[in-house]
Amino acid sequence: MNIPETQKDLLAYLDRITRELGSTRGGRIQNRLDHFTTASITDSLAISRSLASQYLNELVRAGLVVKAGARPVCYFHRRSLERFFQSRIERSTYPSVEQLFATLGNGERLDFDRAIGHELSLAPCISQLCAALKYPPAGLPILLCGASGTGKGLLAELPSNTARTSASCSRKPSL
Repeated sequence: MNIPETQKDLLAYLDRITRELGSTRGGRIQNRLDHFTTASITDSLAISRSLASQYLNELVRAGLVVKAGARPVCYFHRRSLERFFQSRIERSTYPSVEQLFATLGNGERLDFDRAIGHELSLAPCISQLCAALKYPPAGLPILLCGASGTGKGLLAELPSNTARTSASCSRKPSL
């Protein structure tokens, strides 16, 4: 698919702000929704409103972006929302933002997904940890080595709940 550079910039911007939305908790999500409107997006990227609307709707049709609401309409990066909420988004459009978030759940992150870098730099380590934890009948012993302050303790604490660990390790980290 040949995507214009401005459309790539728009998708990257949506990805970034959707990930930032994931770092908020509680009622603060509602206060940040104005960042996802067409007007805010056009101001941030310095592009015309009509071009932004055209590109956003093309991205919705391509399944890369989720559209929610009636006025103002909010646009979210699909994959970033799915990663944060750990739930598949079935549709590309929703009548309201509240309905979109209600279908996704509460956004509680599963075990290893709470570690910073779980999808990038820590992905190989987490893959190996998951393999060791799932080894029959009761997993393998794990030795974590590294310098002080590198997160060994955090990685040791994350898989404490075995029922959730199975869900957390059931999918491969994306690179």
